[in-house]
Amino acid sequence: MASMRVFGLLIGLWELAGKLNMLNELLLPAPGTISAAFFEMWFQTGEVRYHFLVTIYEVFMGFIIGSFVGLSLATIAALSPVFRRYILFEGGGALFDQVGDSLSHAVQFQAFEHDDDGRAGRIMTHGGPPDVLKMVGGMGVLVGALFIARSMLQRLAGWVATQGEAELAQLLALTVALLAAIIAQAAGLSPALGAFAAGMMIAEGDARQFVEREIRPFRDLFVGVFFIGIGAQLHIDAVWSTWPRVLAWLFVLMEVKLALVVALTRMFGEQLETALRAGAILAHGGEFSLMLISVTTASGLLQAKIADPLFLALGLSMLIGAVVVRRAA
Repeated sequence: MASMRVFGLLIGLWELAGKLNMLNELLLPAPGTISAAFFEMWFQTGEVRYHFLVTIYEVFMGFIIGSFVGLSLATIAALSPVFRRYILFEGGGALFDQVGDSLSHAVQFQAFEHDDDGRAGRIMTHGGPPDVLKMVGGMGVLVGALFIARSMLQRLAGWVATQGEAELAQLLALTVALLAAIIAQAAGLSPALGAFAAGMMIAEGDARQFVEREIRPFRDLFVGVFFIGIGAQLHIDAVWSTWPRVLAWLFVLMEVKLALVVALTRMFGEQLETALRAGAILAHGGEFSLMLISVTTASGLLQAKIADPLFLALGLSMLIGAVVVRRAA
């Protein structure tokens, strides 16, 4: 939770320190105006000191709003223990509980795929203060609504499980996901974020296995659509012209991640064998990485000559990871 708060804090500081001019005009007068002259005379400040005060104010507001965003994201991510028991290793029995516990925080980061439409990227690159404030307010509305509906959803899922009807489980999952997506959309957030958080709340109840089994066809269908869309963006013909860079990215991605995971796992007192298995399983790229590259490329933050080899390296790492995960298990 602390890491998510720091991440949100950094986003808030970076975004608001450069773009939060609307709130400045509400509380601090603009330079060159009569109110600004009165402000300088009253507080005995020149133009340089005035801009210094504005900067301090921006950083302070970035700290407040960034902390709120980080805490909200961390609250959603910590709603359920489903991360370490299900998301990454669902149905495979790939790890012992000891490894799952040591990887829980890393899994939370890799599995948090809530912004498929790239809204966060657009806010940080093109959005102004209204977008940021709307995102913060919408996050608060979504978190409050999910906390209120949490108990009711779990009881409803338990009742559906006792009925043993596959149609009820499918209807429950689709209805809850759709309603949560509508609420998130109305709050100015990504619909995928609402559906993801609602699914987490259902998954932490006793009816998780029943609901999961009945909605598996839908899950497999949408996962297939996601990977087809990602695969359509791969430029396979670029492998022959950029293969040195592809191999370099592949080495950096897998070897560096392996070393980092092993070092972090050992820091928490795990055995070397457990650390090596954890590093091998998490060394490959994830779906979130593919989506992130697509968003940054579309927004102009990442050039195509860098994104194409990195995209191919991530795809190759996922192919290699499918074999490595089985062997590490």
